[in-house]
Amino acid sequence: MTKCNYCGKESDDSVPACPSCGNVLREPVTPAAPENHYHSAAKQKILRGGLWLGGGLVVTIGSFVAAGPGRTYWVAWGAIAYGIFQIVLGLKDTGKAQVEIEKEESLENEFQTAVLLEARGEIQQARTIYEHLARDFPDTKTGRNAKNTIESMRANRKD
Repeated sequence: MTKCNYCGKESDDSVPACPSCGNVLREPVTPAAPENHYHSAAKQKILRGGLWLGGGLVVTIGSFVAAGPGRTYWVAWGAIAYGIFQIVLGLKDTGKAQVEIEKEESLENEFQTAVLLEARGEIQQARTIYEHLARDFPDTKTGRNAKNTIESMRANRKD
């Protein structure tokens, strides 16, 4: 049980605000920064592309120098082309990563709004936001958090 600092009434530890006066009993938990799988995949592609491109250039330059003037040398077109292709794919995925981060931040802002509404005792408005996030964005971290919050509200009979 938690005692309210404002009115002195005791309430369950799971509620964010005093049911009697609405005073905030516990601060909302701020989630960690959004995870983004595109970002690490993009970095890997750019690194892999750079290694292939660099290797292709080393082989090409090395064979040119070893061959001497007017002689035949190797050009590692396959490695160079594959390296450039991987770098381009990585840069494209970097743009996707930024879009995903911005989307998750926007959803997190909605979630935090719902947490604050819940803390002020506006349970139905908070629940509407949680349901929207859980229904429309089930594959995101925020959508899963919203679903868990709805289940917790049901368990605590805040319907």
